[in-house]
Amino acid sequence: KLSNFEKDHIIEISETIRVSLPNQEIRSQLVKIPIEVLSNFSYKPELDYFEEKKQINPIVLVDGVEFPKQDQHISATRIQEFKKNKKEYFLKYILGFNLDYLELLKDDTITFNDGLKGKERGTIIHNTIANIHNWYQKEKLNKENLRLEIEKQINREVQSQIIDEIEEEIERVFSTDFIVERLDKILKSKFEIPFYYYWDGRYVDVILDLLYQDDYGNYEIWDWKNNQIDSDEVYHEKVDYYSLQMKFYSLILSKHYKEQSKFIARLFFTRLAGKEERWMKVFEWNRDELNEFENEMIKISDEMYNIKSINFD
Repeated sequence: KLSNFEKDHIIEISETIRVSLPNQEIRSQLVKIPIEVLSNFSYKPELDYFEEKKQINPIVLVDGVEFPKQDQHISATRIQEFKKNKKEYFLKYILGFNLDYLELLKDDTITFNDGLKGKERGTIIHNTIANIHNWYQKEKLNKENLRLEIEKQINREVQSQIIDEIEEEIERVFSTDFIVERLDKILKSKFEIPFYYYWDGRYVDVILDLLYQDDYGNYEIWDWKNNQIDSDEVYHEKVDYYSLQMKFYSLILSKHYKEQSKFIARLFFTRLAGKEERWMKVFEWNRDELNEFENEMIKISDEMYNIKSINFD
């Protein structure tokens, strides 16, 4: 049982480093994880998250903690986060801590010149494309309706230049030969489609930007990406990062479409549409490759809920 001094000390630190404790106190029966009280914690009144991020690093004691397999939730994003930083993954997804100060350092929170954060801008483009039937009618793009849809997705006062840039970007996407040749099928495709699957005793959820069926009846995964690509290094870094997500999506898709022998996933870097051929990156896997990948993912998934695999030093 924590003393009043310890409770106060933890609350003070939590507020400073923006760590969310569900009920503003530790309840072992709910969280099931004891938190070490930091008695020698030091900080400045106005903390600079960029310059002093190493000072805001919670310490957790996790001896004896176990998670029943049926309670485990797996997604491509969680696997990516786990492979990138196991400790941050545990604090965010297992303990449910609010790591806002870390989000400030990530690419998808960077505010571009158009005044929108990368993640926000990407969501606007995703949702606008998903609502294609509102602005692509009678076999042609209706610019007025496209702009109205973008404004609806932004849903706040912004400079007209912001809307102009997003509108121009989507127009370029839907003017490429690859998209134009497939518009009939795109309009019949399913957007933002969720897949829920019970995989290796765990709960998995996947949301596909677009599920496209080709002329041979095979299903493809299409995914729109909003990243700024300003060098070969950045391009290959993003392709490598997203390849796991695309392969994981293809693995789950293979469980549903059992007669399909090969699986194609396409990444569309919308900012490059109409400018560079590499705006579309194509991945292709057969069932043997996906089965081998599944074995790798099972091992990683086991580690994701095995506290001993995470170094908290």
